[in-house]
Amino acid sequence: MTAAEKLKSLIDGEFEEVLSVMTSRTSYMELLEVIRQVETAYIAGGSPTDGFAEQKLFESVRMGWVRPFSFYLKHLPANQQPLTFASKLEGKIWALNLLQETGNLELADRWVTAEKAGLVEIIEVEEYKFKVNPLHGIIEKEHYDRESIDYVNSQIKKNNQNAYQRHTAKFKAIEKQMLTTLQVVDDTFIQYETTPDIDRYYSRLGYFYLSNNLVFEDFGGDDLFGGVPYSLYLKVVEEVNGVALKHIEYCKLAVKRNAKVDFFNILPYSFYEDKTLQDFSRYLNIPLPEVSQVFSCLTLDTANVTFHESLSGNILAPYVRTGYNQLTRTFFGAWEGGIDFLKRELKRRYEKDYFNAVNRREARFRNDIYRFFKGNRFLTTTEEIEIKLPGLHTDIDGAIFDKKTRSLGLFQLKWQDMFFASLQERRSRISNLYPKATEWIDKMEKWTGSYSKTQIMTKLKFNLNDDVREFENVYLFVVTRNQVHFTGIEPDERAAWATMFQLIESYDFYKVKLDDPIKELYQQIKMGLPSNRIKEEGYPEMPSYTVYHQKFELQF
Repeated sequence: MTAAEKLKSLIDGEFEEVLSVMTSRTSYMELLEVIRQVETAYIAGGSPTDGFAEQKLFESVRMGWVRPFSFYLKHLPANQQPLTFASKLEGKIWALNLLQETGNLELADRWVTAEKAGLVEIIEVEEYKFKVNPLHGIIEKEHYDRESIDYVNSQIKKNNQNAYQRHTAKFKAIEKQMLTTLQVVDDTFIQYETTPDIDRYYSRLGYFYLSNNLVFEDFGGDDLFGGVPYSLYLKVVEEVNGVALKHIEYCKLAVKRNAKVDFFNILPYSFYEDKTLQDFSRYLNIPLPEVSQVFSCLTLDTANVTFHESLSGNILAPYVRTGYNQLTRTFFGAWEGGIDFLKRELKRRYEKDYFNAVNRREARFRNDIYRFFKGNRFLTTTEEIEIKLPGLHTDIDGAIFDKKTRSLGLFQLKWQDMFFASLQERRSRISNLYPKATEWIDKMEKWTGSYSKTQIMTKLKFNLNDDVREFENVYLFVVTRNQVHFTGIEPDERAAWATMFQLIESYDFYKVKLDDPIKELYQQIKMGLPSNRIKEEGYPEMPSYTVYHQKFELQF
């Protein structure tokens, strides 16, 4: 038995013990205790600016919520009528210990999966003491993919900053209204009736949050899912974000006003589903059946928990069904998982609609690329070009020709949905991208090297004068929406590989002046490759971390 196999056996045994602990306590109260701990950990350590101890706690809770949520949603009676209660110290400690235990076990289990993927080596340094040794650095290439996303998001926030500051300048006046509408009940709970001014203020904040995090939207506003346009789903998500922000501010004001109020008890908010749906319908002027459909796609319940649990990635829904006609909103889910959970649920519920919408998104992707090439000197294709010749069958997703320099850029576009924390999804993304993209590069080289330049330009449907009918140089690009670089995998050097986020970041950071924009972009992407950044910046730092259990210890 290898060290990894021994560790896996110990982890599975610990999970069985955790299951027995949950089986001994099966009520709505346990589920809400867990939800409250998730929310509190998120507020305490969900920001990159928080200390390492807080982030460590939050990471274990982020990893640990899946199994407890799944267990209780599957075992609680569907027709129960939950009662509001205040958590006691014993319940808080129980829930925190449960989440840390399951979170650390999930984290340890992920390293076992990473060992199978060839990313790390697990050794047993002493009896039941294991250590993780990285074989390639620890997912350093994926680190740079994420950094590029953060960079683009920061630029969007910067562009929104003036409008955001003008809006938040109104907060003091709004806060006064909130204080007059806030009531603390029995030094424990809160209730409030908002005003139109308060609602409008936080609706706008919901808009800012959504716009800051939707860099490239997967679907068009008129794409239908279950007969409801995607724009309506986004409108509801925007309002959900605003309502969540409003509630947390009321919670802060309540704790400030009355020191006896426990933030832990009031942060998650449970409500009657039918009344809330009617409120959203009236406020957003959306028919009630459509609001109900959107909410069902934002809710984790017994019908979909197994599906979302199997996908991993730890994406929490904005709402959890905690009883008959009762939903509990999670601030963590509303802020961190809303859109991603929604997309997964749309795919589960409306598979055919989802497939049709996916087929339409390539045109938007292609146009996003073309925005980097402005002016009459550029010609672009408007549709996918199929190449079907003896021994050569492929397609070109996008093509750009520069009439001035006679440079030709050929693009393979891949969507590559986010894989989040799942190494299984990571393997799937690699197998779907690299072999096919490398095959495409081979075919492009064969096509451009075997046929005349006039034949190639005619096939691309460029309307050219005779004096610019031929190209001088060809540049190949493989561009994905999300991940493209994976630790341990080297991209084919004959093409420039980038996510849209890295393309934007490289375009902004690396200045190349050639008066040849296609070649410039090609070189900029190459300069921004993770392998080059590692040479310049060194490997990303990762603090050491140890998982302690009664039966084993794991250090990485």
